[in-house]
Amino acid sequence: MVGCVYIPSARGFRLWRDWDPGAVAADLARVRAEGLEAVRFFVLWRDFEPAPGRYDERAFEHLRAFVEEAGRQRLLCLPAVLTVFVNGELLDLPWRAGRDLWRDAEMRERARAFAAAVAATLRGCDNVFAYDLGDELVHLDLGACERLGREEAERWQRELAAAIRAEHPGVPVLQGCDASAVFGAHPFGADNAAALDLIGVHSFPNWAPVPLDGVADPRASLLPGFLVRFARAFGRPLADELGSYGASAELSAGHLRAAGASALAAGAAGLFAWCWQDIADESAPYDRRPHEREAGLVDAAGRAKPGLGSCRGLVSLAGLLAGAKEAPAPIGVLVPDRKGAGARNYLAGEEASAAKAAFGAYVILTQEKLPVEFVLAPGAATRLLVCPDPARLSLSQARALEAFVGAGGHLWLTNSTPLAIDAIAGLTGAAPRDFTIDRSGRGRLRAGGEELALDWEACGRPPASPVWELRDAEPVARFEDGSAAIWTRQRGGGRVWTAQLPLELQPLSREAATRDARWGALYMEAAAAAGVAPVARCEAPWLQLQARERDGERRLLAINHAASAVTTTVELAGDGFELSLPAKDFSWLSR
Repeated sequence: MVGCVYIPSARGFRLWRDWDPGAVAADLARVRAEGLEAVRFFVLWRDFEPAPGRYDERAFEHLRAFVEEAGRQRLLCLPAVLTVFVNGELLDLPWRAGRDLWRDAEMRERARAFAAAVAATLRGCDNVFAYDLGDELVHLDLGACERLGREEAERWQRELAAAIRAEHPGVPVLQGCDASAVFGAHPFGADNAAALDLIGVHSFPNWAPVPLDGVADPRASLLPGFLVRFARAFGRPLADELGSYGASAELSAGHLRAAGASALAAGAAGLFAWCWQDIADESAPYDRRPHEREAGLVDAAGRAKPGLGSCRGLVSLAGLLAGAKEAPAPIGVLVPDRKGAGARNYLAGEEASAAKAAFGAYVILTQEKLPVEFVLAPGAATRLLVCPDPARLSLSQARALEAFVGAGGHLWLTNSTPLAIDAIAGLTGAAPRDFTIDRSGRGRLRAGGEELALDWEACGRPPASPVWELRDAEPVARFEDGSAAIWTRQRGGGRVWTAQLPLELQPLSREAATRDARWGALYMEAAAAAGVAPVARCEAPWLQLQARERDGERRLLAINHAASAVTTTVELAGDGFELSLPAKDFSWLSR
């Protein structure tokens, strides 16, 4: 499905207290008339439970009336149940008094009881698509959240999900999280969602965890696809917030087109554009965050903005992708193991660094049109496994890599930190000697006749890197000083490539959107050795190509992430054709 986040323009977050059924009905009818299929909305907890254990029955009546009206308009609903943080502001319960939502016994019980009350109110409404436990709840108290253990976080989610399922059986449960669910150190990550049915991901370029050069940056619209594919390693993802701020209406619409297409193509169960309408209301949180009032698909007067057309196009794309099959990807990117990771310690930055390396690998592989999936371990279809940051490699994962290579698999290891030496040394064909902070003679590397400039600052870590001595390995790229930058060795039936530089972080540097460096050429050699070919070949680096099969025919989804139109020759299965796409647009081709 493709829908939008609904906040009424005139009343904002006063919706439940200042109820206007006529305005709600008119809004929902317009949403459906424009072709959208679903609405996500916020159940402001403080309006429904103004005192502990005392519910406002009128608010619950309004909630039921809202969902029933959406049903009459054939709209699916996704209520965010414990809404206390939204639009960057804390809309807190007056009686919480700073208590910990996740550890305080009374707060846990009140949350469980309230979630059950909401689900009981909506029991029998078959247009409730899913329940969101709460919008970006980690920001209620990020410090308390980061001190929470993974087991405590999972138990909390399991308690609330069970309460909802008991009252409204068969309806999926998720928790909507911003990009910190992948890049952050808190325990409500995509990798700790076993208690849930869906994994909610949010993506906005303004709050991206990597330095983006504006909404037009190609990496900005690639990010949602990465978040969705990453989450797919742990469950079924839903892009329940997608949008942008601080850009023209036309550029925001283009971002929504390309970002939405990348999320759907990556396997999202659906997406919700942020948001339905510009806000006329001036009460909290809009009094303190007025920029939040201009992010609608239609303006405050109801006139369509360019983003509405983008949503209509995404509705059509979702229908096409729903009946199309994607073959298992022969290239897997290994997901770092965060189990047992502490949040507040001197290694706390490793989780974010590992996720950035994974995103960089996704960018490079996408630029080279190579099919990719994120995996916890190599699967039956995996021919080439990319391990972009072994610093978080567990002992069991290291042994699994040895078995994979021994059975004929091909492995790419990027190691720019001395912390991972013990885990991977046996695979590399080299022995560690020491580590160094000296970068002299290592600003450039030469591979296959091409010279590439290296941005060590993109590493984002302390500057120490390992010094290796090659044993039974063959160099494939050298630094200026002649030392090996990348080497390879045969091991068993497989082959291992080792890079001692922050390769995957290069496309995430500040200059990456404009640099022409083909870092993917290094991957391409390993892919070719593993018998993996690109989906298609073309010279446009920011043109994403994905193959599908529908009705017995081969289809190609092309997404232009660049800020300008592209015209290029695409070579597919020995056939060449010219493809032209406007900036930030997509096309569904029969080939």
